[in-house]
Order: sequence, then structure tokens, then C-alpha cells
Amino acid sequence: MPGNETNRGFTLVELMVTIAVLAILANLATPLFGDLIQKNKVDTVSAELTHLLQYARSEAITRGTSVTVKATDSNWVGALEVDAGNEVLRKYGSEGINGSSSVTATASSTRLSFSPSGTLSGETTSLTITLCPTSGSSTVTGRVLQIYGSGQITSSSTECSS
Repeated sequence: MPGNETNRGFTLVELMVTIAVLAILANLATPLFGDLIQKNKVDTVSAELTHLLQYARSEAITRGTSVTVKATDSNWVGALEVDAGNEVLRKYGSEGINGSSSVTATASSTRLSFSPSGTLSGETTSLTITLCPTSGSSTVTGRVLQIYGSGQITSSSTECSS
């Protein structure tokens, strides 16, 4: 009998309640997702800078000469140059590493040199570079790159406050 069939669908009220719950959950997750994106940007730039420093150290050992890494605008993810004597091995323009204007990297020195043995030479006997996002919530996770006199490079997490 066609008159006894029940309708199996959603009512308008059920649909509106479901949409309201999804909107509330989306609003709660958005700030956390933004912080995750910032953390991933910092991690990516940290890895790229670590690879650049390892490259400079490797070139110093391979070439048997000192190789210098210079941050020309005092931001270690901004304009960078890797030099072996008068030869420029790598150069990053003002867009910096990975085109990252959303990450800043500060240190006490704007240059470091690797000797032919792979150790740090010159006036810098060790260097700490702190990478933090330029935006995000009040406390977000950043990275600290520590370059030791032996040439070893380590990376660890740190809290950045904006």
C-alpha cells in the first residue's frame, strides 16, 4: 500500500543543527590549523638552512679552502651568500630561503666561516640561529639551530612569542 510508506530523509531542523555543529567545530579548529601551518613553515626553512650550512661545510672540506656564509640583511633566511674566496657558490636574493617572508631567523653574527677541516674559523666559534614565524598565536613553536665549533649542526624546538 503506497499510503503506509515512511519518508526516510532529514528534516530541515536536523540539517540546520548539523551545519551549526560543523561551523562551531570549524571555528575551534581554525586557530590550531594556522599554528600548524606556521610550525611547518619554520620546520621547512630550518631544514633548508641546515642543508645550506652543511653544503658550505662540505665545500670547505672538498675544496680545501675556507667557505663563508653571509646573511647580508642580518636575517638568516633573507638574502644569503656562500663564498669560497672570491667565488660565489650559492646566492639567495632578498626573497631568501624558500621564499620565506613568514619566518625570521636571528643570530648574534651575520656570517660564519668553515675552515678546510670543516670546523668553524674566524671570529665565530659557535653560532645559535633562532627561527620564529612572523605571525601566529601568542606562543608558537620555532627552531634553534646550533652550529658548534666542530662544525656540527643541531636543531631543537623552542617557544617563540609574538
